[in-house]
Amino acid sequence: MDSGYVFIIETDKFAGNFNRKMCAYATGVLGASRGGEAEAREFYNHRGLAWPPEYGYPDPNPFCDIIAEIPDSECCHEPSAIWSPGNTNVGIFFSERPSNELMTLMQERIFVFAQRHNIQIKHFRLLKKETAYTEQHIFMSES
Repeated sequence: MDSGYVFIIETDKFAGNFNRKMCAYATGVLGASRGGEAEAREFYNHRGLAWPPEYGYPDPNPFCDIIAEIPDSECCHEPSAIWSPGNTNVGIFFSERPSNELMTLMQERIFVFAQRHNIQIKHFRLLKKETAYTEQHIFMSES
C-alpha cells in the first residue's frame, strides 16, 4: 500500500505562479527544479540553520525527513504542485503526517508569504493518501 499526506493551501490566485516558492518559504525544501531557492534560504536563516545544507550530512531542517517529492508532468521531482479542484490550490507532499507544530509553522510562514505577494489564503487542509493494489489472475489459453 502506498500512502502519504498532502498539505493543501487554498488561495485566490493561479498557483502555478508561486507554488514552488511558497513551498520553499514554508518548508525550506527545494525540488529538482530549484524553484524558490531564495525562499528556502530565508527559511534556513529564520530558523538559524546554515545555508546551503551540506549534502551527505543530516539536515537539521525538520521537514527534510518527512517531505516527499513527486514527479510532475515533465518527470521533475518536486515537493509541491498545483492541486485540484481548480488551479488556485497548492499541495505540499509528505511521506508521513507532519506534526501539529510543523503544520503551525507552515501556516505562519504561508501567511507571511501570501501577504508579501498579495495572495489571499482561504483555507488549509490535510489529506491522507492511501492507494491499495489488488491482484487479478489472468488465465491465458494455449493455442
